[in-house]
Amino acid sequence: MDHHSIEVGDDIIEPVVVDEENNDNKCNVGKSFPEKPCVSQEFDTLDEVYNFYNFYALREGFGIRKSSNSKSQAIGELIWKKNLCNKAGFKDLSNVKEDGREVVHRHRDTREGCKPKIDVRKSKNEKWVVPRFV
Repeated sequence: MDHHSIEVGDDIIEPVVVDEENNDNKCNVGKSFPEKPCVSQEFDTLDEVYNFYNFYALREGFGIRKSSNSKSQAIGELIWKKNLCNKAGFKDLSNVKEDGREVVHRHRDTREGCKPKIDVRKSKNEKWVVPRFV
């Protein structure tokens, strides 16, 4: 598989394929939206990233949520964003707080360790580029 470097700000990022089967060349040049995300895929806006990944997730049977992001310290502009499965992570389900009081769980546990996610970074040409996904 051929990897190309991606310039992000002053950094050069090498694409990382977290799950090799997810990068099966379905990111054909000329296709407006491939069937699934692929490394080095570009988007014009974060809304475009979210809508694409949301559509993909619904086809695959899971929902997504917006997660962490990072801003450039120099100019305060958003340079990195993560969208992930809405059931990613785990909640603390212990029944006792640190001070000894009992915890009342009013909602069902919705965090089940779901792994799918997509990261995007802003490139020098102002596009949002996928350096990795799961």
